[in-house]
Amino acid sequence: MITNLNFKRIILLNVGILFTCLGTFAQTPYNIVMSFYGDTDTQMSFNWFCNPGVTNGKVEIIGVNPVTATCTQYSGFTRNEAVVTGLSPNTTYSFKVCNNNTCSATGTFTTAKTKGNKDPFSFVYITDSQDGNLQNNVSAASQNCPNAKFWIHCGDLVWDDANSQTELTIN
Repeated sequence: MITNLNFKRIILLNVGILFTCLGTFAQTPYNIVMSFYGDTDTQMSFNWFCNPGVTNGKVEIIGVNPVTATCTQYSGFTRNEAVVTGLSPNTTYSFKVCNNNTCSATGTFTTAKTKGNKDPFSFVYITDSQDGNLQNNVSAASQNCPNAKFWIHCGDLVWDDANSQTELTIN
């Protein structure tokens, strides 16, 4: 039998857990983007968002000292930017981006080969996907270009609010 006192403790415990979880979620990095910056064989740039007021952004790469991010506060979100330098050419790295010790899932990237020792590569370039065929185009590109080193999308993701709810799945 649950008495009123025990019931209140259970409610308080659950509310405490809820706020702890919400606090962690608010710090969790999202929309993580890696991009080329400077020498592609020794550097990688990272950008990501988290909720407003969250600070202490950093990039953690196994075998490399953590790099502190520049955190810029906007209305509704915090933007984080960091450039990691001193990487080795043609090396695969594992990384996480973090804010207030809450980190993303682990991702990987491979730096380019040294200058003068580069192999040809292919990439996928997508534009003006607002016509509603983004899912079909991405699926076709994934099948026809399975070895693409990277993808570039240069804008016009949605045409109106009705299309902005489209979910994209890459298999």
